[in-house]
Amino acid sequence: NGQFMIKVSLPAMIEKPGENKAYISLMEMGKDGGMVSGIAVIRTPITLKVPYNGVYAQFDFKAPDLNINESVQFLVYISNLGNKGIEQAKATIAISDNTGTTVARLESVTKAVGPNDKATLDMIFNATGIPAGDYSASATIAYDGNEEILHDAFRIGSMNVDILNQSSAFYKGEIAPFQISVKSGWNQPIDQLFAEVTI
Repeated sequence: NGQFMIKVSLPAMIEKPGENKAYISLMEMGKDGGMVSGIAVIRTPITLKVPYNGVYAQFDFKAPDLNINESVQFLVYISNLGNKGIEQAKATIAISDNTGTTVARLESVTKAVGPNDKATLDMIFNATGIPAGDYSASATIAYDGNEEILHDAFRIGSMNVDILNQSSAFYKGEIAPFQISVKSGWNQPIDQLFAEVTI
């Protein structure tokens, strides 16, 4: 095992914006200074991030699942890969049920994002009183006169049903249906529901 210190000389300016890769190659040398045959060359990449001209914003948004009557933090991530800062960035999240009805609306504070910098816009969603089910979240990010819209789906609670009542009286020698009354806490139809009964 050994350690190497390598000094890399970079040009004063790289024209291509974004990620540029350079490679450092290491190879074993023979005693006479020649390369040893059969030894693979080890290449190690170096990533050079060159800012884009002006504002170059990238966004990410994920809506996490949560339980009934819980609160969760919704996060919008902003990466400014440009050489000009974002003066004002703000996010608004609209949460809708399966019918498209808006059940909640969240709003973040306004933040600035410097050149080649990152920021996170956070909002708290309180699901108290909102039924279990599948929901969609639409995040609208407004920044310096521009707008970006991201979507994600999430779930509140789990797909459970409560048993309210069931058949309890049967007569010998007769075939009778076994009836079960259930109440669904889900906000959509449950297509496949079955019961296992042990008598």
